[in-house]
Amino acid sequence: MQRKRKHNNLLKLSLTLLVLFPQYSISESLPKYHPLKEDRVAMERPNSAPQMAYNVNKKFEGVADRFGNKDLEGAMKNLEAMLEWNLSKYEKAVVYQFMGFVYVQQNDVDSAIEVFKKTVDYNVLSNSQHQGTVFNLASLYGSQEKWDLAIDSLMEFFMFEQDPAAESYIMAGIAYFQKGQPLEALPYIHIANQKAEKPKETWLQLELAILFINRRYDEVVAIVKQLATYWPDKGQYWETMAGA
Repeated sequence: MQRKRKHNNLLKLSLTLLVLFPQYSISESLPKYHPLKEDRVAMERPNSAPQMAYNVNKKFEGVADRFGNKDLEGAMKNLEAMLEWNLSKYEKAVVYQFMGFVYVQQNDVDSAIEVFKKTVDYNVLSNSQHQGTVFNLASLYGSQEKWDLAIDSLMEFFMFEQDPAAESYIMAGIAYFQKGQPLEALPYIHIANQKAEKPKETWLQLELAILFINRRYDEVVAIVKQLATYWPDKGQYWETMAGA
């Protein structure tokens, strides 16, 4: 009798927990802007576009000319000199952003990351400029194999991006894959392949590899069919289909 009462109490407790903590799907538990959420809605960000002072704008024209003529050292000297001026936050953010472009061309990734972070921290650029800088940060972290930082930057990018391009999804997928989390990577890679304007063989191959390792053979066949359709001259895809 006592054992039966204990069993009933455990059953009641289990039912109570199910009511208090219902089982949500992964998509339902994600924030509304999350890239994997169905019917995602990006957050609104103030789209500021302040005016530059005339002398600052003219100086930027000179910097742009030097940059276009591959005079990277001259462009950087001008930008560093501008930081001594009495600039607005917006003007400083643009200076740091331009410095980042120069550092990237000089293959100085650490310095590029440092100044791009300053640009993002000011949070005063237009949406397109701000989002582009955040995406550049993610790319640079990826080039250094700093996958956690790359993912963090991408999630910040997704937060305000209305219609993320396929490239942002594949970058997230590759970051998770390189971290040794192929199942975390898979939905990002799948969405990237769906959103790609033109089929990318390496992207499809990556999705195929993850599906195959996890024995999801029906989905494997679907990907192989796509590969055989887009690249009919590659016999290995037809051979794989024949053996499926």
